[in-house]
Amino acid sequence: MQSSLAKGRVVILVLMDALAIHVVSSLADYVTDRLGAEPSWASYLFAPVPTITAVCKEAVLTGVTPDRACGKLPQALLRAYRLDASELQVSANWEDAERTALHPCTRLLVHRDNRLDDRLHQTASYASLLEDCVGLFARTAALLARWVDDFRCINQSAPIVLLTADHGFTYGPPPDRSMDGEGMGGAPRCIEINGDAANAERDDPSLTVPDRVRFHLPKSFLAARGRRFGSDTATGWTLAHGGLLPEEVVIPVLEWFGDQDLVCWPNVEFPDGAEFDRNRWLLPVVLSNPYSRSLNAGSMLVGVSGSGRGEECRFPPLDGGSEHRLEFQLSGDNLPDGEKLGVDVTIKIHASRGQGESSQTRQYLVARAKRLMERTVEQDDFEGMF
Repeated sequence: MQSSLAKGRVVILVLMDALAIHVVSSLADYVTDRLGAEPSWASYLFAPVPTITAVCKEAVLTGVTPDRACGKLPQALLRAYRLDASELQVSANWEDAERTALHPCTRLLVHRDNRLDDRLHQTASYASLLEDCVGLFARTAALLARWVDDFRCINQSAPIVLLTADHGFTYGPPPDRSMDGEGMGGAPRCIEINGDAANAERDDPSLTVPDRVRFHLPKSFLAARGRRFGSDTATGWTLAHGGLLPEEVVIPVLEWFGDQDLVCWPNVEFPDGAEFDRNRWLLPVVLSNPYSRSLNAGSMLVGVSGSGRGEECRFPPLDGGSEHRLEFQLSGDNLPDGEKLGVDVTIKIHASRGQGESSQTRQYLVARAKRLMERTVEQDDFEGMF
């Protein structure tokens, strides 16, 4: 993700709490259907980080170890990805995400979704949870599709979409007497400790202490190792979430649009308007690069709307802030005074990695630059007779 941001790509990063590897394929199907593209990359990561929100999500989203987490996610994201505050948007929950309005300067959008984790503690069985996932995943895919469409309108290119989790979950048989954590029942896996735990004796092998000094937390925590068991289910199996089972610490990572080349389009302006002279339109066009990075070379095809004909000119690479002027002579009929000329403009940009070219077509209305006397071919022929 660091390299994608450095190349100018916009990134949508979604962390779904408790998204386990055995349900991620269902979510991927919904997202693929709404985005109209298969994942460009899919993999899994081993993430045995503490189940403390203050350090766990920050560790996963920024790529640091939990002992280096500061407990302030926005500041950590700005530091990890070298962004300005205006370039980062963070939504803390589902309601916040639905109200998020994207800004043109946004380069990284981070969404933390905890609805699946909430359902884990309200669902009676694994089968019921899978039924709940249908609506949850459909709404998540719809939200991502809206964000992708908005970024396409703003930047004229698709953002990279990254989807991952902090921990997974599993349902399983009740533990044997020999298993660690049997006496935990439905109690929380971590509890806060008042005071300084740095000098406390920690000889119990079933407990560990994430110290506030080491993890940069307001308080220390006492955490039980092994599994965290939820309440009884209809099947008699128990919920495990936040422990160290493979289904909990192996998390999925999915990416969409990562293989697409970033295409930046030049601005198109008609500073002198369109002039009708000798039965043709003279149309000067200025291409400008509004970005700090250079734009690749390409071509521009311009034609009067509805004529079915056009003229094509090539333009060179454009450095940041530079301009290039093109002159077009277009076939077309004259227009009444005050009426604007409609033109179709197709720009083709060469891909930076030698993967062909991308094209974009837009229509413009160009004001007429009327001269004191407009000459026609018939006038030239008449004067040539004398």
